Amino acid sequence: MVSKFGDICVGYELSLPEAFTLGTADYDRLHDAWVRALRTLPDETVVHKQDVFTTARFTPEKAQSFLQKASNEHFEGRPYLEHRCWVFVCRSSKRNMRITSLTTAICRGRILPESVLDEATQRDFLDAVDRFAHILSEEGLAMRALSMEEWLGGPHQAGIVEQYLSLDYSKEICLKDIHFDDKDMLIGDQYVSLFALAELDDLPNQVASYDRHPKLSVDDTVLPVGSAFSLCLNLPFPHIYNQYFFLDAHKDVMSRIEKRGREQESLSRISRENAINKSFNDNYLNEAIIEGRRAVR
Repeated sequence: MVSKFGDICVGYELSLPEAFTLGTADYDRLHDAWVRALRTLPDETVVHKQDVFTTARFTPEKAQSFLQKASNEHFEGRPYLEHRCWVFVCRSSKRNMRITSLTTAICRGRILPESVLDEATQRDFLDAVDRFAHILSEEGLAMRALSMEEWLGGPHQAGIVEQYLSLDYSKEICLKDIHFDDKDMLIGDQYVSLFALAELDDLPNQVASYDRHPKLSVDDTVLPVGSAFSLCLNLPFPHIYNQYFFLDAHKDVMSRIEKRGREQESLSRISRENAINKSFNDNYLNEAIIEGRRAVR
């Protein structure tokens, strides 16, 4: 799919492992796979991972034994949260990465950047996306490319865009009105609240590839869950959880951090906080160079 500003987007449906089936080593392995996969993508790339949790009722399959039949009768008709996951990889440009809601295309000489019209750049991006999907698939995360009908829908099936705008992830085509209020938004007969986690104060103090289950973990035994468990599986109502990874030009990011460090060093005599922040900048730059890490926001 190509946006109106020339951004190329490739979509996949991602099949994740079942809940509570992974150990600590498995979470470390999956985290390493995501890091290796993101490294294969070029600069000015945006990766969007979307987890959708909708309410459904358990419909059992045909039982093959007495115990399975008794289990099906016990759980039949019970509500649960059905989960689906998509990953979208978008190749943008340096100019488009800086676009905000205040940006307009009226005063531009050309709407599409030159890099988007380069066929070699497009081929390199598609090859990088294939490597990205291959690395994740090798670690057990099944990646299935979306067809154009799944993107845009067809005569008898709603596409992902329609499903997202109507909050209806069934295969039926359903268009709903969207009404904006002061604090909330109403889509059809469903009230929607939007929350953004973008501030450092809203994030946990410790970053790890997994977290402890708050109720099922004890001192001796840890039941590992994903870092976003409290925002995904632990919420008892339908919701959508979006994660974005912005891969800016690495050299430009490093240059801005070095410039900020020089400014803090020049002001270190005025405030001790500038000297402390300068040391944090130096540690970040040293780790990026020694460990070969890439800046991601």
